[in-house]
Amino acid sequence: MSFTRMFRPLQPGVRARRIDVGERVSVETKTLGTAMSFVLGMENLSRSGLLLSKGRNYKVPFQLNTLVEITVDPEQKVFERPVNALAKVVRFGEASPGQQASFGLRIIQIDTKDNEIWEKCVAGLEAWQEAVLPPAAETSEPA
Repeated sequence: MSFTRMFRPLQPGVRARRIDVGERVSVETKTLGTAMSFVLGMENLSRSGLLLSKGRNYKVPFQLNTLVEITVDPEQKVFERPVNALAKVVRFGEASPGQQASFGLRIIQIDTKDNEIWEKCVAGLEAWQEAVLPPAAETSEPA
C-alpha cells in the first residue's frame, strides 16, 4: 500500500540546506492537469524543493503560485528512478539579457515510494557535499 506525504512548510525565516547539482539533472514540468510539458535543468535541490532554470534568454514558463506536476530525473542520471511529485512555484526570476530564467519549487505532495527515493538521494548528495567541499568559513564579528 502506498500513501502520499504532504510537505509542511518550513518555519518563517528557516531555509533548507541547498545542494548544487550543476544542471546535470533534468526535470519534466507541466501545469497541473495539462499535457504541455517543459524540460528544465535543476540548479540545486533541498529536502523541501528545487531551483530550476530554463536557460539563457528564455522566459520562465510558470507564474508564482502555479501548481505543477514534476518528474525529477527522467533519464535516471542521479536518482535510482524518476521521482514524481506535485510542487508549487514559490519564487521566480525573469531572464534579463544574458541571464538565466529560474524559479523555485516547493514540493507539496509526494508518494511514499517517491519520497523514499528523494530522501535517499538528498541524503547521499548532502554526504558527498560535506566530504568534497571544505566547511564554510566561520565569521567572527568585531567586539
